[in-house]
Formats: sequence, C-alpha cells, structure tokens
Amino acid sequence: MDVKYALGLERCSKKVNGNVYQLTVLDSTLEDTGSYSCLVKLAKTSCTVKVMERPVEIVKPLTDQEVVEKQTATFSCTLSRPRLKVSWYKNNVKLSEDGRIEFAVEGKVYKLIINNAQLDDKATYKIKFEEDAESSAKLTVKGLILINIKLLKFLVFLNVFLE
Repeated sequence: MDVKYALGLERCSKKVNGNVYQLTVLDSTLEDTGSYSCLVKLAKTSCTVKVMERPVEIVKPLTDQEVVEKQTATFSCTLSRPRLKVSWYKNNVKLSEDGRIEFAVEGKVYKLIINNAQLDDKATYKIKFEEDAESSAKLTVKGLILINIKLLKFLVFLNVFLE
C-alpha cells in the first residue's frame, strides 16, 4: 500500500505494522512543532505536534566563596541553556545592579560579581531561574588588618629600647 507523509524531514523513521502506520521524528527540535499528515489511498489523517523545551538543568552549581575585604567575589553558575532570565538573591532578598553589584552572562555561564567586598556582604547568595530551580552558595568576607607603619616602627624601637 502506498503511504504518503506530508513531511519534509530527513530525520524521521517510518514503520508499518499491519494497518498501523507510525512516523517518528528523530532528535526533535522546537522547529519540528507543527501539523503532520498521513495519506493512505483516499484516507487522510493529521495531527498537531508541539515540541516542548527540555527543562533547564544546572551543569555547574554555585560554589562557596571566601575573599578579603575590598577584593572582588564572583559567583558563577553554568546552566544547560543560554539566554535565560535569571534573578540573583542575597539572603532571599532580590538583588539589583549598582556600582558594586554586577550581573554578567557569557553563553551558558551566569555570574554575580561583587566588587570591593565589604564585611556586610557575608551572606548566602542564590540564582533562581524557571520558577523554582535554583543554586546557592555562601560568601565569607575576611576583614583587612590595617597596620600603621609609623606605630609599628615606634613599637619595635620601644621594644629594643626597653630590652
């Protein structure tokens, strides 16, 4: 029996088992969404197929960071798809960019950059995407030890003098 498929794909498999005709689209993509038809003699059937995107997956999650005051802390998260809308949070409060806080995207890598880290930047940071998917990590900021050179020289001199 002659069967015609109204389809312009080379990525398909056609099977016949008795009076059951099966068409399988291999390695489907979003562009394969549409109407499909099968014509057997004078009988015709058709259907509409919608190809759904795979859910976003975390390829490389955020990792804990430790910096010294005034250094830059960078959190990176690699996702399975580029060009996603993401949100960043500090202790569950949504962040926005300012002079010190920056968001960056390089392909599938999403970054939170905290310039000139301060002690109060110590927190849990989170990236959220696709409603409920997320990754989080902690930032530890260590204080700078500032030494007054003149005072240090004086103390060394005083220590030598007192011996």
